[in-house]
Amino acid sequence: MTVREAKWLRPVALPIAATALATLVTWFLWPYIAPTASPLFFLAVMISAVYGGVVAGFIATFLSAFSTAFFFMVPTLSLRVSPADVFRLVVFAAVAALTNSIAAERNRVRTEERRLFEQLRDANARIRTLTDMLPVCPDCKRVRVGGLEGGWKTVERYLAETPELQITHALCPDCSARHFPEFHAADR
Repeated sequence: MTVREAKWLRPVALPIAATALATLVTWFLWPYIAPTASPLFFLAVMISAVYGGVVAGFIATFLSAFSTAFFFMVPTLSLRVSPADVFRLVVFAAVAALTNSIAAERNRVRTEERRLFEQLRDANARIRTLTDMLPVCPDCKRVRVGGLEGGWKTVERYLAETPELQITHALCPDCSARHFPEFHAADR
């Protein structure tokens, strides 16, 4: 079976199987639940819409309405229905279509949620990489701790305390004043 065939298997096979099962169970329960055939068919529509998508939900809606009219409305085993039964079928189809649209929105939100979660995971990985960088003075090899206003430690001491960090370079204030005095003339 190709991927293309498998892609259409669920939206078609699922509503057919769910509606067939709902028809079978309703047929056996009919003496107890008559004249209301729709609860199990609503379940077939919901399952098809949630797990098969919009197309599966509409297929299940059509098949459920057909099955209800053919097997459970007087005269049985016929598609002739009374005006009252037509109204019931229209209400069933409207509620099933609403259920299908709610399931479609749920599936869309879940897809968006997965996409956003992946973006968040990628952003967290980038943030972790950026926060693991360590400013090191290239001249005296001391490292800055505690942000811009923090102090400076020797590399050996700092790495002994936190060995999992990656190292980058930055000039400490003393080395900057010694190598670039023109930038520190105002500090004197």
